[in-house]
Amino acid sequence: MEQLQGQQTNQVIASFIGKLLREHFGKGPESVIVSAQDRYATVLLKNFLTSSERVLLSQNQDLIIHQMRAAIMKNVIPELSEYIRGTTDITPEAIYYDWNLSNKTGMLIIVFPTRNIELASGTTFLGQHELEQEVIRVSEQVQRAPRSIASYELNPRTLLIVRTGVLTELEQELIHMELGDLLKSVKRNLEKGLLVNGVSAEHALRRPLLECFIDWDYVQDTSMIVLITQPPCI
Repeated sequence: MEQLQGQQTNQVIASFIGKLLREHFGKGPESVIVSAQDRYATVLLKNFLTSSERVLLSQNQDLIIHQMRAAIMKNVIPELSEYIRGTTDITPEAIYYDWNLSNKTGMLIIVFPTRNIELASGTTFLGQHELEQEVIRVSEQVQRAPRSIASYELNPRTLLIVRTGVLTELEQELIHMELGDLLKSVKRNLEKGLLVNGVSAEHALRRPLLECFIDWDYVQDTSMIVLITQPPCI
């Protein structure tokens, strides 16, 4: 298939993701917003919560919802990866995901192996260095300072932070003992609380922080953080 580029690619992929999630979950998101820069694309899902999940959420059964979604995503990710390969001639290197159930939102992060897919472009942003330093500080509190860190502003409201080398020996042992899902849940709660409820990230960016999504690839020892903010004041 001829490779699509730019905004047209975003729209095509967004439409497919909406249909794919509806097929697997029984309900699709109300809106799907694709943003990209360099070799990364983020997919923001809005108003994405099924009727049964709403009942479980009212009973504080968040963990059950996360477990159910993780099982479904094991089927969704290969289908999405194959579709992207057919649409762009590039197979994604990895696909990460996270949910904010109370806000009925979700986030997919798609990583491409090379830079030759033209989805969007961007430059440095206000508060970039300060934000990276705050993420390093939070990482040190929860696990350890990352071996490397990079950040991108994919659109005026979406920031992506990529960390590598964050797992401690204790965490690696827990993963080996098949406790990786529990570890993710604990680390997510801790890091989201520190980033969203703290003032340092907002101070660095000079804009309110609305949402935070985090996921890890244990094999590659890589972590993705997506921050949703209010647009910066001009």
